[in-house]
Amino acid sequence: MWGGNVSYKFDGPVYAEAGVFSGSPGTNYQTGYRWFNQEDPQGVIAMGEIGWKTTFATNPYPGTYSFTGFYNSQSHVDNNVATAFGVTNTKNGTSGVVLQGDQVVWRADGGTEKNLTPTAISLYGSAGFALDSTVPVSSSVYVGAKLSSPFAGRPGDNFGIKFNWEQLNPNYNAYLSAANFVAGGTGAPFNRNKYVIEANAHLALPAGMAFEPVFQYVINPNSFWNPSTVTRPKDGVYIGGTFVVPLGVLLGIAAPT
Repeated sequence: MWGGNVSYKFDGPVYAEAGVFSGSPGTNYQTGYRWFNQEDPQGVIAMGEIGWKTTFATNPYPGTYSFTGFYNSQSHVDNNVATAFGVTNTKNGTSGVVLQGDQVVWRADGGTEKNLTPTAISLYGSAGFALDSTVPVSSSVYVGAKLSSPFAGRPGDNFGIKFNWEQLNPNYNAYLSAANFVAGGTGAPFNRNKYVIEANAHLALPAGMAFEPVFQYVINPNSFWNPSTVTRPKDGVYIGGTFVVPLGVLLGIAAPT
């Protein structure tokens, strides 16, 4: 994917950045290097962000806040009931905005010590909204809390909880129901609102490696990732984990974070 971005840091904690990238539908399924004439770009993705950021080095109770906007000029299918029966309608361009925030609200030392990795609690959240009716997910909001450095001698560990709400746009929700009917299912409407309750952790390991377990309980799931299925998903539990291996650190070509 071809593109470029610029960043500018104002005096103090305020920053701004913007980027423009080529849009190619099959990028995630491609490997290797491709020149611009081989990539077959179908549009342009433009993004801009302005934010405010402090760290423990500059503020005893740091926070990060940002406002991001994006526009994608690529054409896409406007999924609705007719789409499930083979009648497609193509639209050009999608756009949206995202608000994010992360704020430390408590420190075990009361903020009196000069410590870059104190035992602390932070609250965070994000709210994303589509600005047109053809984006499958019209709204996505999550809020959470994180306990950092809870154990002496283990500054890289943290534990958290998160609640996520996601709402499909009405047309896409109707498409999922119709696709289920065409596949041989009941075609009953899905609930537009999906909720996920999550507990997570980041456990630091030697050499910059880490293990990140996660537990989720999903309410009102849908067939977003497999629309043409007769099976209707039910509320359930997801348990998983990610093993982080920083190859750059292990090979000595990058500094540990």
